[in-house]
Amino acid sequence: LTLSGDNSGATGGVTLTTGTLNINNANALGTGAFTITAGTIDNSTAGSITNSGNNAQSWNGDFTFTGTQSLNLGTGAVTFNASRQVTVSANTLTVGGAISNASYNLTKAGAGTLTLNGTTTITNLTISAGTLSTTSAAFSIAGNWSNSGTFTAGTGTVTFNGISTQTINSGGSNFYNVTLSNNAFTLLTNAMTVGGNLVISEAKTPTITATTSEAFTVTGTTDGVTGGSAETLTVNTTGAVTFTGAVG
Repeated sequence: LTLSGDNSGATGGVTLTTGTLNINNANALGTGAFTITAGTIDNSTAGSITNSGNNAQSWNGDFTFTGTQSLNLGTGAVTFNASRQVTVSANTLTVGGAISNASYNLTKAGAGTLTLNGTTTITNLTISAGTLSTTSAAFSIAGNWSNSGTFTAGTGTVTFNGISTQTINSGGSNFYNVTLSNNAFTLLTNAMTVGGNLVISEAKTPTITATTSEAFTVTGTTDGVTGGSAETLTVNTTGAVTFTGAVG
C-alpha cells in the first residue's frame, strides 16, 4: 500500500499488520496513532520525507524499514509492549519521539542507520549491524550494551543505571557524555572512549573492569555529582587509562 496524498485531515490512525506500507507524503499518516504489529515500511519516493503528523507510535511487533529513501517519523512518543527489533536495510530511519520502555530490550539490525533523537529508556540495547545514531538524545540503559555495528552519540548522554553488573561490549561505540549511576559496571572485550564528560552519580562507587588489556579513555571532564556523599571510580585493566580533561 502506497500513501502518496496529503491525509492531514485523517484522525483515525494507521495500523500496519503485514506487507509493506510506503509512506510517500509528509502527511500520509494523518494525525492519529501509527501502530505497527508487523511488516515493512518504506519511503519509495525520489527524496527523503519528514512526517508532519508527529504521530504517537505503538511498536507492537518487530518491523523493517526498506530505506529506498530516508524517512523521519517525527517526534511522536513511541511505546512497545515487548522487546523489539527494528531492521533498517538502507539509508536512515529517524525516530524523534521519546522511547520509554524500561522493562524491554531494543535491537537495531540491518546495514542502514537508525537515528533516535528522543530520550530512550530501555533495559538491554543490541546493535547487531549497521549504525545507531543520536544527536543530543539521552539514553538510559539498565541492562547490557552490545554493539557489533557502530554507535554515534553526537552530544548525547548515555546513563548506565542498572542495579547489578552491566556488561558493555562497546565495539564501534563512540560515546560522548556518560553517566554512571550504578555500583557494578563491567566493561568487556573492547576499549571504551568517552569523548565528552564522565559523571558519577552521588554516593555511587562504580567499577570498570576489562577482561583483556583494553584502554579506558575520557577526554572531557570527569566529576562526581555534588552532594553529601563521596563517589569513587575504580578502573581495573592492564591497558592504558587516560583522563585528558579535569578530574574533580
